[in-house]
Amino acid sequence: MLRFLFLLLVSLVMAGASQPEESFYEPKEQSQAKITFFNLPDGEATLLQTDGKKYYLFNTGSKDSYKQLMEELERFHVKTIEGIILTGQTDDYCGNMDRLVDQYQVEEIYHTGKMQSNCEPEADVMTTNWKEDDEVNLDGISLKVIFTEDEKMALHVSFYETGIIFFAKGDIKEEIHITKKTLPPFQILKIGEYGTGSAPTEQFLEKTDPHMAVIFTRHGNSMNDGLIERMHGFWMDVYRLEQTGTTTIEMDKDQYNVPSD
Repeated sequence: MLRFLFLLLVSLVMAGASQPEESFYEPKEQSQAKITFFNLPDGEATLLQTDGKKYYLFNTGSKDSYKQLMEELERFHVKTIEGIILTGQTDDYCGNMDRLVDQYQVEEIYHTGKMQSNCEPEADVMTTNWKEDDEVNLDGISLKVIFTEDEKMALHVSFYETGIIFFAKGDIKEEIHITKKTLPPFQILKIGEYGTGSAPTEQFLEKTDPHMAVIFTRHGNSMNDGLIERMHGFWMDVYRLEQTGTTTIEMDKDQYNVPSD
């Protein structure tokens, strides 16, 4: 009898030990994430929907874009936003910060450099200062800070095999800095400074072979037509949002897709 009880106890201990540890993020067989670049009249705002159906917003657009931003968030049935990621801290990046924090119960703001008063919300919300080479996982989405200058930062964002570079400045200095880094693959470029700069250059495009570029709109800015021609010359699909409208990229384990409306 004692031997039986001893064996039973051992089996129970072994069974408990064999249970897997709980994981913060466990990809499903049909894992999918979405990233949507909003067509705003002024400024940048990009919605990230994780595989776990959580929402993060890259930038908030300018105050002049508030109405359009609200319409887009409603169209995508966004009720709460986990966090706002600021890749810049001028009005075109954070103009609607206060109202978004209040309306969407934002839990955290991510930025680089000193938090500027024009971007800092009145509400009490956690802020996290990212530095170059910081790596973060947001519910299955990997982010790495690949360039910083003052309050601007460039990011590499990836989900399985799909990678996106968020350029901050769109100049040669930033491009050279990023080129020196060892990065996971990327196919998509969010062009910096509304396509007014000189990057990406021909050398960068030859080396990295991206497939797609996205360009936001800024009041009073004139786009660099030579830059557009250069990207077309490398057979890239260039999405100028004022022409193509809001654009969503669906990402799964194997590929990305831009669904047609």
